[in-house]
Amino acid sequence: NQILRLFGTGVYHAAVEVHGLEWSFGAKRFGTGVFSCVPTGCGAHTYKKPYLVGYTSLSVDQVQRLVDKMADEWQGRDYELLRRNCTHFSRDFCERLGVGTVPSWVTSLAAAGARLEDVRDVGAHAKVQKGQDPGSPVGDFVEGLATLGKDHRGARTSEKTECADVARGCRRCCAC
Repeated sequence: NQILRLFGTGVYHAAVEVHGLEWSFGAKRFGTGVFSCVPTGCGAHTYKKPYLVGYTSLSVDQVQRLVDKMADEWQGRDYELLRRNCTHFSRDFCERLGVGTVPSWVTSLAAAGARLEDVRDVGAHAKVQKGQDPGSPVGDFVEGLATLGKDHRGARTSEKTECADVARGCRRCCAC
């Protein structure tokens, strides 16, 4: 995390403390992934620092009803490391509590990873369209960058890749 922090991101566990309980979300084969514990009491994670997001106007009973509803929506089998994890749950929970959202750096690494995965999927799909076998994650990713670059210049996926297509794809991928 020290190195990732230089880039404004990191790998974090996130939970929300409200009315004396800490709520979070994790993977489970069956049932909800929503769970509670005493604040900083989840032994599966190392705690660094709490961040005050705000104060809810919801009562204990209202929070419990909200948690019950979210428990149905956040099933453990739906956990995905990059797209539906404890940081996403915490962001959703904070918004529903009416306290705003978690800082963007909490979910930024997952968002970046999800974007890279999307680019790889674009490349794998492009290879299939060209009659090639996808398979190498790095090769699929590079093909995805080239495909994004071709799309940017208005070319079809089947057209020959130009040298600048990958660079254009990088700019589109990273939004720089």
